Amino acid sequence: MQSARMGLVGKPSEWLVASIPDFETISHIWGLQVVEVDFDNYFQQVLQADSAKNMESLAAFISGATHISSPDQTDFKKSIDIYIGLQEVIEEHKLDALSVRCFDLVTRYQATGCYALSQLNDRVMAGCKGDLVSTIGMLWAKHLLEAQTWMANPARIDKENNKLRLAHCTISLGMT
Repeated sequence: MQSARMGLVGKPSEWLVASIPDFETISHIWGLQVVEVDFDNYFQQVLQADSAKNMESLAAFISGATHISSPDQTDFKKSIDIYIGLQEVIEEHKLDALSVRCFDLVTRYQATGCYALSQLNDRVMAGCKGDLVSTIGMLWAKHLLEAQTWMANPARIDKENNKLRLAHCTISLGMT
């Protein structure tokens, strides 16, 4: 952890009440360095991404689905573009983890970062909403337990049917 580098793509979402520590505190207490990545620069990488080179991995991902209700080819291409852009950010900044202000992708690109973060979580810790604390927790858990981690929020609890619906799609494919 002392040499880990975590990218923050965009600012943390404003509604995160306990997930916006200052970078000096993170470095001093946890030992890792936070690298700020300008969202506009990242977004330009997304717009220039060559999604053709990663369509095979998406096809493999899709082939495992039992049902697809709404995404179309344009949506899938956008998911790949976001993934390629984040891969470039990871390589450029030599990151061990990252957190992305995902809702800006929805408002600016009409796409989510869910596919990208899920794919990336097999290699690096990848969180959403710019949630530094949760992403650091994921990184710690991976190192301490030597296991993959992911973040989720309870969205609905159905006590009658003993079901829990979780929000976030960052689960590593290796865990499914």
